[in-house]
Amino acid sequence: MPKVTIIMPSLNVHKYIRQCVESVITQTLADIEIILIDAGSTDGTLEILQEYTQKDKRITLFHSDVKSYGYQVNMGIALAKSEYIGIVETDDYILPDLYETLYKIAIQNKADYVKGNVASFIELKNGLKWSRFTENVQEIKEEIICPRNTPELLLKDYYIWTGIYKKELLKEVKLNETKGAAFQDIGFLFQTISMAKKAVYIDKIGYFYRQDNESTSSVNSNGFRYMIWEYTFIEPLIEKKNKKWKWAYYYKMAQQMTERFRRMALSKEFWEDKKEDMKWVRKKLKSAIDQKILTNENVDQDTWFWINLFLDNERAVYDFFQKDFRRKFSETRKLLEEVGTNHIVIFGCGRYGKFTHVLLEFYRQGQVTAFCDNNELLWNTQVQSVCVVSPKDIIKKFYDCIYVVANAKNAEEIKVQLRTAGIDEDHIYIYIPDFDIRVFACSNLFCDIL
Repeated sequence: MPKVTIIMPSLNVHKYIRQCVESVITQTLADIEIILIDAGSTDGTLEILQEYTQKDKRITLFHSDVKSYGYQVNMGIALAKSEYIGIVETDDYILPDLYETLYKIAIQNKADYVKGNVASFIELKNGLKWSRFTENVQEIKEEIICPRNTPELLLKDYYIWTGIYKKELLKEVKLNETKGAAFQDIGFLFQTISMAKKAVYIDKIGYFYRQDNESTSSVNSNGFRYMIWEYTFIEPLIEKKNKKWKWAYYYKMAQQMTERFRRMALSKEFWEDKKEDMKWVRKKLKSAIDQKILTNENVDQDTWFWINLFLDNERAVYDFFQKDFRRKFSETRKLLEEVGTNHIVIFGCGRYGKFTHVLLEFYRQGQVTAFCDNNELLWNTQVQSVCVVSPKDIIKKFYDCIYVVANAKNAEEIKVQLRTAGIDEDHIYIYIPDFDIRVFACSNLFCDIL
């Protein structure tokens, strides 16, 4: 019997499927079962899956007559032969040792499930990749939890595919089988968290979550409707739980309501045809407040603000995010105008610096000649194939460049450091991108506003 079954639902992911399947078949844990379930792809995905089925005996390909992510995962769970089950979305990819690491920890701890960390990423046509976190974690820290006694996990654990689950646990779990691939993870998470006796969370990143797939459900205007389907699906289960679980249920609903408005603001159009769906969410959240399930003492300040603004006037939430996005995009437009076609040094090798590099590459603005950082451990290394030079050397070699300071914590100090070294203030630009990676990933929207 294989040690881990990996379920891979697919539908028209021709652009990404090879990278994904390759990352699974090259796992250091060789004793795995791979279940591919295609829901009627018409873009060449199916032919690629058939090709891999011929190459690797561990792979079995099944066909789903229903275009539903939940249906496909349920089908895979029923077919799985292994003690543990993992799920990989076929526009993502995983690191080679992901399942070996998870399985060892699961066996050692006799865990119902084990989950690692995730990095969101985007890829450009020139092969340059940006991810929120590094791919290398030297030390794995473990946190052992009893999920059934920890409802707040619903607010921290967002994804179903970062771990492996004991098959015995998943026998009691059923995903909602609504059409498409939207929000079914909510029901899955609620069921697994509320039933599991023992789980292990580790800080190792092994799963890479694609954010540049424009067909993703996260930017779909039907998001409110998908939310309703899933929360309605969970509601009968919630009614049997105590007030703490109901708190987590409504708190998560409020957070996802807020995210729907962010998506709407990105679309630059208020979704008038979704007002009935908004009305349903408003009714639920108002009821939670009336029953003192959600209060200003047990909800974070930002979420409490959004809930009350939403209850008062949903249009005001949309307008707020629209204004905020335009401000952020305006700052980015100024950066692009400032650097022009000049040579550029990015001061800061962290996630802001890396993101700025990708941004400039994406728009073909200027030429990033080097990175610079005050951390001497980074000197003479490379970040995203660009050399990292010490501040002393950078000023000698690249005096006439535009310096983009991409360090949120020490931006003003770095600016003073550069001016003291003799760099003209007109050649120093502070840029701290404070929007989510998914905003940039929706590049068609991003370009429109720019």
